[in-house]
Amino acid sequence: MSEVGPDFTGREIGNWLLLRLLGEGAFGAVYEAQHISIPGRRAAVKVLHPHMSFHPDFKRRFINEASAASRAEHENIIQVFDGGVTPDGTCFAVMELLKGAPLSRVIRDGKLDARRTINVGIQVASALAAAHQINIVHRDLKPDNIFVVPRETNPEFIKVLDFGVAKLHGEATQTQTGMLIGTPCYMSPEQWQTIKDLDGRSDLYALGIILFECLTGGLPFAANSQYEWLDAHLNAPVPDPSAYAVMPGELRDLIVRLLAKSRDQRPATAREVVEFLRAMRVDGPQAAHAAFAATEPPTPASPQAAPSGARTATPPSAYVRPQTAPPRTAPPQPAPPQLGRSSVSQSAGEMHPSAATPPPRSRAPLIAAAAIAVAGLGVGGWFAFHRTPEPKPPPPVEPNVVQPKPPPPPVETAPEPAVIPDDMVRVNGGRLTMGRPEYGKPALDVPPHPVEVPSFAIAREEVSNRRYKDFVDEGSAKSPWAPSDDLTRLAELPVVNVSFDDAAAYCRWRYTRGRLPTEAEWEWAARGPSGRLYPWGETAIRKKCVNGMRGLHGALEPVSSNACGATPEGLVNLSGNVWEWTSGAAIPYPGASLPPPGVGFRVVRGGSYYNTDKDELTTTVRMFVNAPNRYIGFRCAMPLD
Repeated sequence: MSEVGPDFTGREIGNWLLLRLLGEGAFGAVYEAQHISIPGRRAAVKVLHPHMSFHPDFKRRFINEASAASRAEHENIIQVFDGGVTPDGTCFAVMELLKGAPLSRVIRDGKLDARRTINVGIQVASALAAAHQINIVHRDLKPDNIFVVPRETNPEFIKVLDFGVAKLHGEATQTQTGMLIGTPCYMSPEQWQTIKDLDGRSDLYALGIILFECLTGGLPFAANSQYEWLDAHLNAPVPDPSAYAVMPGELRDLIVRLLAKSRDQRPATAREVVEFLRAMRVDGPQAAHAAFAATEPPTPASPQAAPSGARTATPPSAYVRPQTAPPRTAPPQPAPPQLGRSSVSQSAGEMHPSAATPPPRSRAPLIAAAAIAVAGLGVGGWFAFHRTPEPKPPPPVEPNVVQPKPPPPPVETAPEPAVIPDDMVRVNGGRLTMGRPEYGKPALDVPPHPVEVPSFAIAREEVSNRRYKDFVDEGSAKSPWAPSDDLTRLAELPVVNVSFDDAAAYCRWRYTRGRLPTEAEWEWAARGPSGRLYPWGETAIRKKCVNGMRGLHGALEPVSSNACGATPEGLVNLSGNVWEWTSGAAIPYPGASLPPPGVGFRVVRGGSYYNTDKDELTTTVRMFVNAPNRYIGFRCAMPLD
């Protein structure tokens, strides 16, 4: 069966003659149409592909969009004014024809200043307020679903599109419990938790990300998989947007509050956001601050102060895009701070273009959110339907208009290879089956699941007391040692009793782009392409390493010790000296029956000298902890993109 449907150009559907194809997705298409009886009356008509009409859920969602959008009568929400099912079973919806560009394309052309961002924010929040007033939650708000239409009174007039995944409170749910609906980089923590009572504050979280993106040109978080997106939204600190763009302090406070992990810390309603932004624009920041600051906003992640010496300061958070962002059409980058957009995102320009000639018909599926909105299903964020977006055709040349001579193409230079510090080794990326099958014990490292691991660098050794003391001496962290500790004797032993936040801060301080390794990186470094269960391999040395009264050694060993062997890349003590912090959130693997432990827990890997069971010293073992202790240390890593 073809992944796209038949071409309906020239066909009459309802009262509309379909003139030309505007865009197409895997589930449907949108056409510019002419009313049969009213000359000059144009509209955009969405048509569900015939073979998709047999799927009841797709059909419901197609109808749901028309229902939700038509209920929320607001100038900033696209109007759906007709629709139905033809005698041959074709589902269609008729809506206003827009001429402009999606906000994603506007941002790609350049960051917005505070004034333009406020203008966009007021209109989007107004549309949300109207929808929320009648108990409609959008659930897939993103720049691709926000259309910018030039008008004489407002050159950036906003229309919010795609209510196909909207939740209508008070009606029977159409979403199965546990199903993820939305686009990963804009989904609120409660969407990831698949809670049943999702409300308008989830849309406000997405609005916070959009405002951040308008001002900085980048996303506040980055990830390469569904699991990493979940981790980022639930656990990553909120970066300070004012570190990357000039803005009023009150606008910065609003964005931070909108991105609060707990919805109770966000504004209660979209109307409050509208009033705050209007006060900022009209009455100035002081009035806006007084109108909004009923409680203190959450504290964002602040930039790391550059220490003295030869080390180079890094961006304030591993999740923050630098000021000079890569092209927004680039694929997601494998590791921070290069923040790519989610693979489901693409410009929605094909939906309502102002072009005079139609784009060539493509038989490949367009999985951009707007292209799926074109299909009438509004399932742009369903992970099951992700595909790589196609490149967009160049804009058409209008007749009788002298086009300016294009500038010469830029001279492309090869990027400089990343410099790997002397105490790190390069680990080439690959495909890892993370975890292992059930083996008779309740465990956090089951079931196995595949992940792609980009190339990275990781330290050969754990961080020692001697190295960490330099960090403490510069006033960057509190001391983890007791007054009676002899640091001369402990100098080359791994530092312990260091919190997750201090460990992550040390890595940023110690290395340019330094950070804690992700769980996938740690396991890939320990297992290697062969998938070894112990870092040192399946050799006779394993017996020496795992057989003992108190684990590997019975006591801490120096970080440079390889008493139990080393990986082929030269990494030592990945298992059996100290557990090691990773950047992973404390979340059971997909398909696991274990519940998450709660807020504040993190993942450590590898097992310590105190572990006596060999199953606690494997390359797959993981443990959830919420506080440092004397069995936990860490090592650093860095991306190589």
